[in-house]
Amino acid sequence: MKYLLMEEYEEMKVYALDNVIYHKIERKVIMAVGGNEKIGKKLMDKFMFKTVKELSCNSMFNIMDCFEILA
Repeated sequence: MKYLLMEEYEEMKVYALDNVIYHKIERKVIMAVGGNEKIGKKLMDKFMFKTVKELSCNSMFNIMDCFEILA
């Protein structure tokens, strides 16, 4: 389990995440679209410039178990 500080959670862009957290989130996205890697990776490309907080506020998949937030 990787950790993010509250400030990182609110302001860090998805493209700036370390590989461990990024790949966990990418796996979640791929599984949410039925395991289709091509579609999942295209969605991740669209999410690159969103903050982690913005990405976590969706109803399609839950990324909050990919990391833990430290206050």
